[in-house]
Amino acid sequence: MTYWWSRRPLAWLVALCLLLFLPGFFSLPVIDRDEGRFAQATKQMVESGDYLDIRYRDVPRYKKPIGAYWFQSASVSIFGGAEAPIWAYRIPSLLAAIAAVLLTFLTIRTLIDPRTGFVGAVLLALTLVLAGEARIAKTDAIQLALITAMLWVVGALFAARQLAAPNADSAARRDARLPWVFWLSLGGGILVKGPIAPLVVGLGIATLVAVERDARWLRPLAHPLAIVAGCAVFLPWLTYIIFKSEGEFLAASVGEDLFAKVASGQEGHGAPPGTHLVLLLLTFWPASALLVARLGDLPQVCTRSWARFALAWALPTWLVFELAPTKLLHYLLPVFPAIAILTAGLWLRPARPTRAVFRIAAALVLMLGPALLGALIGFMVLDTSAVPFPGLVAFVVAETFALAAAWSIWRDARSTVVWQLVLLALATYAGLFSVAAQYPRLWPSNQLIANLEAAQARAEVCREPLLLNVGYDEPSLVWLSRGDTRRAEAEEAARVLRDEPCAVAVIEKRSRDRFVKELNRLGIATRLIAAPVEGFAIGAGKTVMVEMHVRQGVSANTATLSYTP
Repeated sequence: MTYWWSRRPLAWLVALCLLLFLPGFFSLPVIDRDEGRFAQATKQMVESGDYLDIRYRDVPRYKKPIGAYWFQSASVSIFGGAEAPIWAYRIPSLLAAIAAVLLTFLTIRTLIDPRTGFVGAVLLALTLVLAGEARIAKTDAIQLALITAMLWVVGALFAARQLAAPNADSAARRDARLPWVFWLSLGGGILVKGPIAPLVVGLGIATLVAVERDARWLRPLAHPLAIVAGCAVFLPWLTYIIFKSEGEFLAASVGEDLFAKVASGQEGHGAPPGTHLVLLLLTFWPASALLVARLGDLPQVCTRSWARFALAWALPTWLVFELAPTKLLHYLLPVFPAIAILTAGLWLRPARPTRAVFRIAAALVLMLGPALLGALIGFMVLDTSAVPFPGLVAFVVAETFALAAAWSIWRDARSTVVWQLVLLALATYAGLFSVAAQYPRLWPSNQLIANLEAAQARAEVCREPLLLNVGYDEPSLVWLSRGDTRRAEAEEAARVLRDEPCAVAVIEKRSRDRFVKELNRLGIATRLIAAPVEGFAIGAGKTVMVEMHVRQGVSANTATLSYTP
C-alpha cells in the first residue's frame, strides 16, 4: 500500500520536526543551569581562540568532554561569533534532534516496515523531552543522534540475521558504511558525553547477544580501519587534556560527575528506583498514551524479533538509570528510539481490542500536556495579571485534540490517533514555550540585566562593571553580563564595594542580612539601582529575590575598575 508520505518520508519528518521544535527556539532566554554553562564556556572558547581547553569564567570546566563545545563553536562562528545570540548555540541540538528522528525511521523501517518506521519516528519527534532538548544548547540531543546512528547499524545487522526485511541479509553484508557509521558515532559519543554512549550501546549489544545466543551477526563491525577511525575521533583530544590538566579532567568528569551521580543524588536530584517509570508518562508524552493503551499486548509480541531488539536495547540502560540515585527528566532519552520502536510496533500490529482500563489510563495521560500548559498560563496570570491570549488559544486547541485522541484510542482508530497526537503536540508546545518565554518570573537574570542596562543608560553604573554575585550566581547571569562576574560571600562583596566604585553587588535576599551587617561595620552606604527582582531560578529550583547595590555617591562618569580577582 502506498501512503501520501512514502515518496519523501525524510522530508516530511524534517518538516514536522521544524514545526515542533522551532516555537520558542529563538525567543526563550538562556536556560539555567546547563545551557548557561555550556554557552558561556563556548563563548570564552571563541573569544580566546583556544579550542582545546574548556573554561567557565577563569576555572577549568571538565565535567563533560569537548564535543558539544566544538559543535556550538562552529555554529556561533557562522552567526556572529562570541556576540551571537543564544539561539545560535542551540543549532547543533536542533539539527541533532532532527537527525535522531530520521535515524529512528531508518531503523524501524529496516526492522519492521516503512509505515511503522514513519509512525515510530513521528512518535519520537512528539516527545516532550526531545522537544525540550532540541531547544537547549547542551549535550543530550547530540548524544541521542550519535547513539541512534549506532542503533540503526545494529538494527540493520540484527534484521539481516532475522531476515525481518526482504534481502536484508545480503544488503547488510554489502553495506560498507555500517562499521564506519558505528565506530565514528561511538567515538563522537565519547567526545560529547564520555562513557554514556558506550554504556548504552554496550549493554544493548550484550543483551542482544545473550538473548539470541549468537554473536556472529556482529562480525561486520570488526573492521580494523573503522575502529581506528573511531578511536581517532576522541583519543587525540583526550590524551591532550589528560596531560594538560595533569589528570584533573578524569578526576572531574569521572570522579566528581559520573561517580558522584552513581553514589548519591547529585545537586538535589536524588529519587528512588521506579521514578523514571512514572516520569515516562510525561517525558515520553504524548506517545506514552499509545504505549499505555497497548501495554496489555506486550507479552504477546515479546517473541517477535523487533520487540526483542527494542526491549534488549532499552531495558538494561533503563535499569542502570533507575538504580542510580541521581535522576533527571532527560536521562532516559538515549533509549527513547527503542521505546518508539516498541510503541509503534504495538500500536500498529493487529491485536485484540484495547482493554477499557488501558484506554481510560491512556486518556488521562493525554491530558498531561494541556494540564502543564494550563498551569503555566494560570501562574502567569496570577503573577502578572497579563493574559497570554495566544497561549490560551493553544490551550483550547490542545484540549480539543487531547479529547479527540482519547476518543480515537477508545475506538482503536490507529491511524487517526497518530495525526491527532501530532496536532495535540503542535498546539501544546507552541503554547508552552511561547508562554514560558513571555513569563518574566522564570527569567530573573534577564530582569537583572535589563535593570543594569537602564542604570548604565542613566550613567549611574559603569559600562563594564564588576558583578559580585552573592547567593545568586546563575550561569545565565554570567552569560548575559558584558563585564566581569564573580561569586562572592556577603562580607567579601561589601569590602570590594568599598574599594571599587565600579562594582555592583548582586545580593539574594537570603544573604542580605550578612551583607548589610558588613556594610554597617565598614561604615559605607549603598543604594539600589532598581527595585528588587523576584522570580524563580530554574537551575536552583527555588524562588529568589535579588537586589543590585552600588556604593552611594559614585557616578559612572568618574568610576573606573581596578579590581583584579
